[in-house]
Amino acid sequence: PNLSNKQHRSSLDVWSLLRWSDKTNPFGTSAFYNGYKEESGTGGSLRIRQRFGKWSFENVDFQAEWTLMAVVDQGNFAQWSDAVLGSESPLEYDLDIRQSRAHWAPALSWAWDSGWRLETSAAFSQRSRLAQGTAADTAYNSPFNTTQLLPRVGASKSLGSAWTAFVQASTGFSDPTNFESLSTSITGALPAVLDAERAWTLESGFRHSQGEVVLYHQSVNRAIVQAVDSLDNPTFVNTTSPVTMQGIEWRVQQTWPRHRLQGSGAFQFHRWAEGDLPGSPSWMANVQHHWKAWDRNHTWTLQTWIRAVGATPLNTSGKNFHPAYATANVDLGWTPPSAPLGMSFGIRNATNTAYSGWHQLNGFGGKLYNPAPPRTLYVSAIWNLR
Repeated sequence: PNLSNKQHRSSLDVWSLLRWSDKTNPFGTSAFYNGYKEESGTGGSLRIRQRFGKWSFENVDFQAEWTLMAVVDQGNFAQWSDAVLGSESPLEYDLDIRQSRAHWAPALSWAWDSGWRLETSAAFSQRSRLAQGTAADTAYNSPFNTTQLLPRVGASKSLGSAWTAFVQASTGFSDPTNFESLSTSITGALPAVLDAERAWTLESGFRHSQGEVVLYHQSVNRAIVQAVDSLDNPTFVNTTSPVTMQGIEWRVQQTWPRHRLQGSGAFQFHRWAEGDLPGSPSWMANVQHHWKAWDRNHTWTLQTWIRAVGATPLNTSGKNFHPAYATANVDLGWTPPSAPLGMSFGIRNATNTAYSGWHQLNGFGGKLYNPAPPRTLYVSAIWNLR
């Protein structure tokens, strides 16, 4: 709604989401763990944004807005030692976790007639979390509370009618997840509370309607990594040395009446004090092609996605790597002229490549990664009720 009938009116947008979950997780197929877990919880989020109209001066336009985001979550996480016996086996932990997050971010922007643009913002972030209950037959209490100011500044310049050069500096965070805080190998108490990761990032590059090139440099302090404790059990810890992530990302695209071709990729140089960062390949590339093969009474489309990933270090020793691989997905789509129906016929992993999209970093017991599904044929149908 418009909050004012004056020249400098504003708009207000509100989004909300409610969540409820109740699930069991008998993950007994891992070489590292054969336990059983139950999870349940509720939560909600709210986002409000007020954007003010532009103030136009002689050579510059000025605009302001603010955004508020709030999230609350409550959940119960219980884990037992045996996937077959389930809740009849010995209890490893039973925890209630409550967490809340609130961010308020005012933002200002200036746009000059010469093609320059400047944007600034500063998010005030407050996050808290409390996990309490029983773990390893002892009382468990793990509080987490932090408040941060997260500034950002960015500038861009139009180079003619097609190109734009830009640079920005920003700060950010990543809080520990339940997966990282709740170990899957209980031989003693759960890990001590983890600190939030904190980062600053510098980006620069060029944008065009048909592609972009971005150079980035990011430094992460207190990074959360998987490590081995004194009893050879996997656990998560905050590193004492910073992690440096830098590289080049690129994207190009071209469209014709019946074809759309898009390519993207990255060259990554991610390192920390012990060497290459586990889980970060040195390069990645994607090619996607969409062909509208027939568009009369019936519509036929063919989509192809080819993905290639370089060798990926799997642990801090630098001796174990997931090999480089390439895979392809092909999808043939059909839409009939009268029925509100869409059909797809396709092949996932057409090359039948053995690879993992989710590595088990610093793997133990000889299993270094989780294999992806082999070549898969599929048929799907979507019925439009409108």
